[in-house]
Amino acid sequence: MQMHPHRAVQVCGYRIQSSKSYDPLYALRLCLDSKNLLACSHVYKRMRMFEDAVSAALRIGMLTLAISYANSQGAKDSDPELRRRLWLQILAHVLRGDGPGPGSAMTVEGTAPAHRAVVQAMELLVKEADSAISLEDVL
Repeated sequence: MQMHPHRAVQVCGYRIQSSKSYDPLYALRLCLDSKNLLACSHVYKRMRMFEDAVSAALRIGMLTLAISYANSQGAKDSDPELRRRLWLQILAHVLRGDGPGPGSAMTVEGTAPAHRAVVQAMELLVKEADSAISLEDVL
């Protein structure tokens, strides 16, 4: 995996010089061994493993990061069914009440938790999903 020649990347505490190639599977193994899910999510995305990237971001409560992965150009260039699955995963996370988490500024004040989750899911669908998923898919 090649990187920009003037950058260095930190992966799980290891500095990887950008002028050299690195093995993304090895970087992923380092991240998994150190239980650094944030770094794992970044490596998954660079490897175009979008479902794993979204899952890792959601497990650490980074809803905004998961949304950015689902809306990334790589995911958009992939199969439309992939984006639909990514958005179903995100919306299921929100509807379970696991979201929005620290990676999001979304809040719905003055509503019951179950109702709040539905409202947040609908807000995501309208504002962020960019027609990757429809209301029928959610229902």
